[in-house]
Amino acid sequence: QIDVSVAEIKRLDDLVVNLNLVSLDIIKIDIEGFEVAFMDGAKDTIDRFKPIIVSELSSQNLESQGQDILSFYEILVKYGYSRFVDVHTGEKFNFDKAISTTEVIETDIACYIQ
Repeated sequence: QIDVSVAEIKRLDDLVVNLNLVSLDIIKIDIEGFEVAFMDGAKDTIDRFKPIIVSELSSQNLESQGQDILSFYEILVKYGYSRFVDVHTGEKFNFDKAISTTEVIETDIACYIQ
């Protein structure tokens, strides 16, 4: 037997307005390859609050949604993120290396606007 749940999808920008949020310091993203789509729906929120984003980064999950690490990196940079840290090691995350490798990438990163 398989249990199926239905979840309503909302843009973060709409949710922030509906909840009348006055601050937002950190966003945790673990949405199985939908990170680029999420960012598209969070632009106003990011512009307003400039939150730290902690995100799962999985090359396989991104590829399953027709995206890749480069497309996620490009949207992060477009929204002002310029410092990236691997949360498991505490070291700078090297997007150039992740983009150019043929190896599977599976980690979590913290993204900061400088």
